[in-house]
Amino acid sequence: MSINSTISLCQWEKKTLEFFFNILYATFLAWPTWFVPCFGVVSGGCLMKRNSFIFWFLTIVIILLSHYVMTFLHEWTHGFVAWLAGYKSDPFDIRYSSNWLTLWGIDEAVPYRKILADGKNYIVAIIAIAPIIEGAIFFLVGLKLLSMKIIQNKWMIFSFFYWWTLMEISEIYSYIPVRTFAQQGDIFDFLYVLEISPWVMLISGTPLVIWGLQRMLIVEELRAYDVLQIENKVGRFIFLFITLLIVFLYFGGIAFVFVYPKFMMNVASWVSLAMIPLCLIFLRKRYVS
Repeated sequence: MSINSTISLCQWEKKTLEFFFNILYATFLAWPTWFVPCFGVVSGGCLMKRNSFIFWFLTIVIILLSHYVMTFLHEWTHGFVAWLAGYKSDPFDIRYSSNWLTLWGIDEAVPYRKILADGKNYIVAIIAIAPIIEGAIFFLVGLKLLSMKIIQNKWMIFSFFYWWTLMEISEIYSYIPVRTFAQQGDIFDFLYVLEISPWVMLISGTPLVIWGLQRMLIVEELRAYDVLQIENKVGRFIFLFITLLIVFLYFGGIAFVFVYPKFMMNVASWVSLAMIPLCLIFLRKRYVS
């Protein structure tokens, strides 16, 4: 929920965008199960010499599950802080999305206007920024878990924590730098009530987010190849491509979906989109070839 929503699309336009994006998203998630079984992209070992179709199908399920966990934790954090402040009777009483594929429309249902009317701007700021801090903490926890042998010994558990950790840093990336200049959302609410320039958030937060993305794409991506025993070049390329699409298109390309009327945000999403081929070229040369 935002203090000052500026989305200008009428309801049918948003529903149309959502419908076509659902088709695109479902196709994106499903295509490895059609294409990959033709190649021996995953090799045996502790993965029961698994069938490629089963591996990629379970990967899709894990991606969806990790996205649900990240999103619910994000919204519940809003609700929990509002509950502690006395503005919600139940921290889990949020507006759940009717779209269970993308979870579009999910909302923390916090009465920000009432809090502002009570003159407690600082509470709005804390509620707004809390999920970003929570996401950063869970990202660091995820990195630690991915390095533990007990996690690496169970490939499905490792896979879940890989995608969940990626979701956490990607969600932060969708706010800083992508939505730093947006006219709604958590970062806007935080900056608005404290009267802080978006440039302060952009300059201070972006280097940390870049570090997090670099860690995932360079260190954890390579670790995932080893733990999940993805030895074939095609399999590694597909795994990398899915990772990049999640980070730079699904999260980074949010301006293309919601059409925020803010020049800087659209620029950020275009730059994010351009990062996909650039990272493919750079990372493919290092780890796939």
